[in-house]
Amino acid sequence: MADSDLLIGVGYMFLRFRHARSLKDKRQVTRSVIQKLRNLGFSAVESDYADDAKKGTIGFAFVGTGVSGVKKRWMKLFVCLWVIFEVLRSSRDILDFDADKEFVDAGLDILPRE
Repeated sequence: MADSDLLIGVGYMFLRFRHARSLKDKRQVTRSVIQKLRNLGFSAVESDYADDAKKGTIGFAFVGTGVSGVKKRWMKLFVCLWVIFEVLRSSRDILDFDADKEFVDAGLDILPRE
């Protein structure tokens, strides 16, 4: 993986909300977390346990051009969330995206080649 490739960092964090007494409490905190992640440049969404006031999963993604840049963003994310919340489980991965290869392989070469 060259450092100039188009990379997509994806992952999730499974969180416990000990002090939430209702879904309204949890959703208020979840919206705040998602906004913080968006301020850091991530795309984020609540993905599971929408009906449970005590736990939730937040999925996130980030696009970058280098491995080091994506890893630095992840460190900001994990420092932000690990300090504030009880993270029960998390996972992350870096996907290497080569647009030319994907379009040619799928027969979707929509841009004319010179």
